[in-house]
Amino acid sequence: MTTDTLERVNAETAAANNALRIAVASRDGTTVDMHFGPTREFLVYDVTAEGAALIARRDIESHAQSEEEDPRDTVCRMLADCKVLLVAKIGPMPAAKLGNAGIEAIDDHVGKPIEAALTEVFADK
Repeated sequence: MTTDTLERVNAETAAANNALRIAVASRDGTTVDMHFGPTREFLVYDVTAEGAALIARRDIESHAQSEEEDPRDTVCRMLADCKVLLVAKIGPMPAAKLGNAGIEAIDDHVGKPIEAALTEVFADK
């Protein structure tokens, strides 16, 4: 199965489980602490009322269609099954690009533990 096929199957599984799929930019894997621009790998979680489960680590390098592809385009494609992206900071242009792809970028949880941030976002949705 290709990466795109796996992500489509995963998205269908998340929807069937009433999960909210959220990507996170984290340097240490425990807190929301990476700015969007330098992030090369995103943690992807399925979040339900019962809690959060890490389902994937997605990196730009392995998802890029070519070396010339704009990394922001790669991110929009590789996170297309996510409804939310948690980052420490993001500029208005990348946030708008993600928004146009159906991904809400949120930078209100900087420094928070990932699990707490995921729980808060799920409760707000």
